[in-house]
Amino acid sequence: MIVFIIFAVVAITFGYALAGWSAYLALLPPIILFLIGIFQAGFDGAALLELVIAIVVVLIGIAVGRLIAARLDSDDSGERASA
Repeated sequence: MIVFIIFAVVAITFGYALAGWSAYLALLPPIILFLIGIFQAGFDGAALLELVIAIVVVLIGIAVGRLIAARLDSDDSGERASA
């Protein structure tokens, strides 16, 4: 389950660093790993469940990254205005 933590960290990074729709590129690694898995081992309901969990984790991570970026931007603009 460490992979979900890695997906979350990647998604937070993408959400923080990339603007617009490009942050959603963080969805590609779980989808690619899912496709590789079903081609090697065949389709499985557990694999589909893990994909859904990974996508939810990534979407939450992107949202958290965007919130962090917005918070830091609002803090920076306040400091610039008072300086």
